Amino acid sequence: MKSGEGSSDISRSSLPESSGVPLVRFHPDAPRPPFLWSAQLPVTWRVIDTHPAQWRLTVERVADDYLGGVRLSSAQKRAVKQQLEQVVQQCQKAGVLVALVLPGVVGEDVSAATLLFRWVDSSPAPASIVAAERQLQGKAPVVESTGRGDSFVFASMTGQVGPVSNRRTAYTYQALLPVAGTSWTLMVSGSAPSQDTGEIVADVVRRVVASVRPYPDTVGETLFDDAGATDAADGADGAGVGQDSDSYIALITGDGVFK
Repeated sequence: MKSGEGSSDISRSSLPESSGVPLVRFHPDAPRPPFLWSAQLPVTWRVIDTHPAQWRLTVERVADDYLGGVRLSSAQKRAVKQQLEQVVQQCQKAGVLVALVLPGVVGEDVSAATLLFRWVDSSPAPASIVAAERQLQGKAPVVESTGRGDSFVFASMTGQVGPVSNRRTAYTYQALLPVAGTSWTLMVSGSAPSQDTGEIVADVVRRVVASVRPYPDTVGETLFDDAGATDAADGADGAGVGQDSDSYIALITGDGVFK
């Protein structure tokens, strides 16, 4: 995956440890690679469950504590639930694997920025920067580099969204990270309800993509080797998490995000 470091150098021995406690379950139809991968996620963003059997509970929980320490009116809470439901439904249709939201307020309205992870399999063609640039053709894509020397493609765009009677400008940012030696490309998309928030979201998209580490040599492996840990994860593979002041490193595999 790295220009100066082969994918085989990112070994299973470097995986963070896992407690086996699930955060969310993935939607069963969302494409995902057969290997483990990790990403550094911002702690202030809320992970949204898109699994058919569990997403409504997640929406209720997030809506009940949408803005920490702020009591929402009944109308605001209904608006939050409606927004979150729309996010989940869009994610399910688009094959999004991981979804996060950043709660906030724009003017007098509750709103949210979103951060979405989607994997694209180009098999039998290999993943590449050239192919990633083609996917963002017409959006003025630029090739950027992570601190480890990996290349990804980044693009920003604006557009009008919402009903005709209440159109607003949405700020969207996309980054594509091809995993060398595989047919898989990770697409990270961020959207913001305002230009000021957009600058924050653009930075988050770049930092998250730069933090992604795939582990191609773990194809076919599960994170937990003992039956007890597997039972704790409800039969699912999981992701180990390490925490720092403003982000945590989530190792993701199987059908959920764990810490």
